[in-house]
Amino acid sequence: MNGNDNASFTEFALCDCDWDELVRAADSAGRLAAREFAEQRSPEDLGRPGRAWVRIEPVDSPVASWLHQHGHARRTPDGSAVLVPMRVRPEDLRTTTHTAAKAASVLTRRAYADAYCTVLAEEAGVTATPEIEPDRMPRQRSGSSLPARSAQDAAV
Repeated sequence: MNGNDNASFTEFALCDCDWDELVRAADSAGRLAAREFAEQRSPEDLGRPGRAWVRIEPVDSPVASWLHQHGHARRTPDGSAVLVPMRVRPEDLRTTTHTAAKAASVLTRRAYADAYCTVLAEEAGVTATPEIEPDRMPRQRSGSSLPARSAQDAAV
């Protein structure tokens, strides 16, 4: 690539207003995907709650820098990327029942993240991947009401 090619690329780089519009479009697509996903499932089908993020690399890419500078993302501990939290609120799922449980579901948040990534990739060529972390299952207390396992059951 010669110097002229690099200069022409810079001329066509998106400005801040374009990044804002791109992020709003990704957010809108994510909310719609989460709503549609949650509408088709019961809270039991959605499993446990959890968190989801969109990982955007490299950290010095224009959109990653813009997201970080405008408070939409935080840098990863190793500094290689930024993470955008996917927050689904009950009011985002306004047409469903059991909205609080569905909004907290890691699977609903994953649907949001997938749609968000798709918009970033298709509209701006951004390298974005969804990441999820289900909440830990609560520890079972000793003295549980569940029957104790026999030695035979433990061996199986």
